Amino acid sequence: MPRIKYKFLFKIGGLILEFKSITNSTYVNEGIEALRLAKEFQDKKSLRKNFEINKHSKSSRNNCWNQINKRYLTNPNGDLNRVLIKLIDYEDIKLNKELMFYHYLQEELIFKKTLVNFIYPKLRVDNEYVVKSEDVLFFIGDYLDYASSTMKKTARSIVKALVDFEIAEVEENKVKVKTYRPELLSVVYAFYSEYAAGVEETKNFNILNPSVEHIKEKAEFYKLFLMQPAIVEDYLQRAWKEDYLGYEPRGGLNQYVLKYKSLNSFVSMLL
Repeated sequence: MPRIKYKFLFKIGGLILEFKSITNSTYVNEGIEALRLAKEFQDKKSLRKNFEINKHSKSSRNNCWNQINKRYLTNPNGDLNRVLIKLIDYEDIKLNKELMFYHYLQEELIFKKTLVNFIYPKLRVDNEYVVKSEDVLFFIGDYLDYASSTMKKTARSIVKALVDFEIAEVEENKVKVKTYRPELLSVVYAFYSEYAAGVEETKNFNILNPSVEHIKEKAEFYKLFLMQPAIVEDYLQRAWKEDYLGYEPRGGLNQYVLKYKSLNSFVSMLL
């Protein structure tokens, strides 16, 4: 029986959005360079003028810039994403890639859907899963309706992105995801993005003191980093000890309190 395809629309922050294909590179390395350089400039026009892209043709350079601009450099208002730029540094490559990965997922929503609804449940079974493009292709077929070549390229792009951001490992020519342990700041950054004010595209809740049960059952941030629920509270406890979050033990309903009203306030406190 043939699969019936629908045009899948969904709502985020008052906007009606549609899943789209992924046919461009992640441009991770170029993105890191641009984010670091952005610390020196006040606007994107000045940044673009001073940012050298090592591509042979003008069209390739423009495409690279357009991708890193929409995925990493720009906030929902169209300005430079100062919150992310502030945290990008010159040493912690793992943290840089995780933060960029988080923002990449917010732009490439079919990848986010695949990660949360297909790859993550598979990973939960035995803490590791071999990601195959043909399996991803079958999953995204329920949400996209493009030419066969574009569908296959999107599936391959999803698998490749896991490798580019070092969320997955390549073992014996197989792309394998395992229970991942991100940097603490990556987790807290995503936690504030989902619960605090400032980033409506990622905010899912209006709760400033979510319980552990609510976080594990409802939150999305730890799934994006392929974390098992069992290790989430360990990260939250570490965040509390670092004074990033408040903690209110209430018997069986322990709560973690957002000490800062917005993601920007949290990041500003760090610097």
